[in-house]
Amino acid sequence: RSIRVADLVFTGEGMIDNQTLYGKTVIGVAEIAKKYDVPVYVIAGVDALTTEEIYDKGVTAVFTIADGALTIEESMKRTEEVMEKTMKNICRTIFTTQRM
Repeated sequence: RSIRVADLVFTGEGMIDNQTLYGKTVIGVAEIAKKYDVPVYVIAGVDALTTEEIYDKGVTAVFTIADGALTIEESMKRTEEVMEKTMKNICRTIFTTQRM
């Protein structure tokens, strides 16, 4: 019910890869949202997909949180900081576009 009445959905995981397409939560959420024409924005630490099939499954866009070359340790230490920056940029994009 929540997805059906949502304006948009955010979901994510550490690494988006070919395994994501076959049963991970991101795709489950996207497939439900697609039924109700609700956009789905995925936030990931790494996007390692080699195909655009994720969009056919209902994902609107994939954003990675790293703003440069970071080690896993650095990424984990800075997760809150880079997530906040990424979410601000995503929201600016979505809500600026809607006003046009």
